[in-house]
Amino acid sequence: MQPLLGKSPQPNSEPSKLLENIWTFGYQATTSVRLLQPQRLFKISQVPRSQHLWRSDVCALWLPMASPEPLKTRPDSPRGIRELFDSVRGVVVESQGRRYSCRPQRGTGQSSYPQCGKESGAVFLQGQPTKDAFDLIYRDAVWGGNGVTSSKSGRGSSWGVGTKLLCKTITEALMEVAAERQAAGQSDFELNLLDAPSGDFFWMPGCLEHISSKLPEGAKLNYQGVDVSTVAKDTAEGKRASAQASLPKVKIEPFLAMDLSETNILERTFPGKKFDVINCHDALQHNPLSQVKEIVANFNKCANRLVVDVDMAGTNAQDISPGQFRAIDLTDAPFNNKPECLVVNPDPVSVPEREHFAIFKLPLKA
Repeated sequence: MQPLLGKSPQPNSEPSKLLENIWTFGYQATTSVRLLQPQRLFKISQVPRSQHLWRSDVCALWLPMASPEPLKTRPDSPRGIRELFDSVRGVVVESQGRRYSCRPQRGTGQSSYPQCGKESGAVFLQGQPTKDAFDLIYRDAVWGGNGVTSSKSGRGSSWGVGTKLLCKTITEALMEVAAERQAAGQSDFELNLLDAPSGDFFWMPGCLEHISSKLPEGAKLNYQGVDVSTVAKDTAEGKRASAQASLPKVKIEPFLAMDLSETNILERTFPGKKFDVINCHDALQHNPLSQVKEIVANFNKCANRLVVDVDMAGTNAQDISPGQFRAIDLTDAPFNNKPECLVVNPDPVSVPEREHFAIFKLPLKA
């Protein structure tokens, strides 16, 4: 998000309007910045220019100044913009009746800009417990969706082009395992799929139906969903009976709440069990790097294959708090893992993210 020079303050501007600058924000969007001198506040109004924006609503950000000292450089210069953001101590975003809040990231370049989250405690405070962050996300629909016609896990988790392609990738991974079992002379066998995280179980029933239609004769599927959010887990559990009734070749186990980054959590929860395939959709993207490493380490210990998002616009070096988002690519440094295959998404959810799907054989480097 590099600043671009925009309009400078006019000599006859009202006293409160000392700065107006336009810079690139997200994908084909512009943001207008104004310094309100009497209150020593900056007001930012984001005007989306593309349907591909990750957060596409119009919002107003109020940035309280850390001190009354004036900027040392011209406010309409790129350096002045960085100084402006480095001088703030917090942000509150008011957007369509919702309030978001965050703390600024210190440093230069992209990391010097604030990253916004839900004010009531989910996506912005360092040290916020992971479970509480994601419980709030689902309870308050921070990522959008009403849970009826669209998923509360975000628009990338509704039943559409992206999730249908992901489902085909999961199916392919499971069919590889089935072929190996048949080659070993097995005719009646069970495939074990771990959905981690399972979210609100919105698109997966349709995927399980697709997988069921592809199972070879004599094969059955055991499905286990887990999520860090008890709110999401309870929502998913409420759908289990109806989904199970239409899937005779699939056994849907009771949903469980767990933090996937907790050391040895999968080994302790499923002692002696080895999952054939783990589906990990948008979990790594919403967790800090330290937790990404723990999650991958847990997967390595309890499964043979992993289906996961590969974001070609990955920002692997960027760290976040639980519930925030950054693209991540396990094929790029510092991970440098090679997938069995990569499924190219012709219509990624977010153009900047460039989300595709891959099948990896475990273990992976984390």
